[in-house]
Amino acid sequence: MHQLQDAALLLQGRLVLFGLSKGHMGLSVRTPVLEDKKSELKMYTMTKPSLHVPLEREIPDLLVKKLVKAATRMNEGGSA
Repeated sequence: MHQLQDAALLLQGRLVLFGLSKGHMGLSVRTPVLEDKKSELKMYTMTKPSLHVPLEREIPDLLVKKLVKAATRMNEGGSA
């Protein structure tokens, strides 16, 4: 996969890495966060560390907020 652009949110470590590819946007978060939210993410393609959203689909703001909040809890020593 050839990365065209990357951006990250950081708070006591990485929360979410956003990557843009030719065919999708990737959101990379810690694996336990994706595992915990797996039922909400079943409509997307996933690899172990990332969620792939086709470029023709919008990423729901609420979904991004949930992933960031879960990653924040993990970085602060809690569970996803």
